Amino acid sequence: MAYEELNSFGCLDLNEDSRANLLFEIAWEVVNKVGGIYTVIKTKAGVTCEELGDCYCLVGPYNENAVKPK
Repeated sequence: MAYEELNSFGCLDLNEDSRANLLFEIAWEVVNKVGGIYTVIKTKAGVTCEELGDCYCLVGPYNENAVKPK
């Protein structure tokens, strides 16, 4: 995303600590969808999305098997 697009979400407005309000969570389990870590990420994602909205992004490797419709 470009700076202007992120800024339109309010993600780049500096808070009282002079830090941008962005959170990127990077993990293999984002696409693997098995095991305890995936369960933690899945559970936490709902609450974090409510708090940060479009300023929260989960990142994982591309797994073609995970994106194919069954």
